[in-house]
Amino acid sequence: MKKMFLIIAATFFVVFSANAQYFQVDTARLNTAYRELIDNPDSMEKQEAFFYAFPNNWNEFITTYGFCSKDGYDLTMYSAAYEHIAALGSKISLINDTAYCRKLVNIAVGGVYGADAPNHFKTALHRTMREKEGGMLYCISRLRKGHQMQFWQFYWSSNGKSDELEKEFAHLYESNAGKYPDMMKTMEIAFHYFYNGVNIDGGYLKGSGVYYDNNGQYLFPVLETQAEFPGGNKVLKEWIKNNLQYPIECVENKIEGRAFVRFVVKKDGSIDNVKILKSSRNSELDQEALRLMNDEDMPQWIPATQFSEEEGKYIKVDCMSVLPIVFKLNNVPTCTNPEREDKKRR
Repeated sequence: MKKMFLIIAATFFVVFSANAQYFQVDTARLNTAYRELIDNPDSMEKQEAFFYAFPNNWNEFITTYGFCSKDGYDLTMYSAAYEHIAALGSKISLINDTAYCRKLVNIAVGGVYGADAPNHFKTALHRTMREKEGGMLYCISRLRKGHQMQFWQFYWSSNGKSDELEKEFAHLYESNAGKYPDMMKTMEIAFHYFYNGVNIDGGYLKGSGVYYDNNGQYLFPVLETQAEFPGGNKVLKEWIKNNLQYPIECVENKIEGRAFVRFVVKKDGSIDNVKILKSSRNSELDQEALRLMNDEDMPQWIPATQFSEEEGKYIKVDCMSVLPIVFKLNNVPTCTNPEREDKKRR
């Protein structure tokens, strides 16, 4: 009986521990904290609220911001990843450096290099290392050796060569081999195996890129640089604001919504294969989102790039992107373009 009780207790502990690892982040709290931080960026209270609402480890991070292609899946947090990570990197200036670095290090331990949120976070991680090198290395040094390896594995993971990464590695090793000899050895091993050594195109075997599934659907690989609207996200929002044509019937009936549009940015910067990934639940709003992305006045995007082993250099490639088109009635006066309405009537 005693033995059976111990087995049940051990099983409960394992299940409880596993569930605890995947505990969901309070996204309502996180989104509220983000909006309040943007409105009051110099407030210590608002910085702390967002900082502590942000995920604390990799499981929380990827559960919050990861992409899911399942129909009907809510991609609100997936689409918010870039702005949230950017805010963590540029808006948090009043938090103690040690606490700040410790949080980023904890998230990176066990991280898996991938597109979108993981790639955005990895970029923020390298920027923080440049700006707060002493604090970052101190926090990494406090990890157990296995966790140090997990951190450096994520940090150096790449699918191609990079002069910038090679220079960064040389700087870190030469500057810190005396102070952190054991950690620098761990870092060197991770760099040897994961820099220019990670396949992120769907296969593990070298040169075994998987680009189509069983149905012939193109699978886009994780890219070194993602496609970008010229001028960045802020300019993209302004372009949408100036070119969106809010359906008149939706205005009259006070209908709002958010449509997630999936599209391909071709290697020449043009937009192709525009589809509704998640409906706004209103057909007119969905149709306007599609029209907007197919607009002939849409500027050419900056295409994505990826390292080509065959050519031995970075090349422009097609890239799949997801963009939320938000319809808010309080934006109607500013997002209606009279010139475009006149053009439409003519």
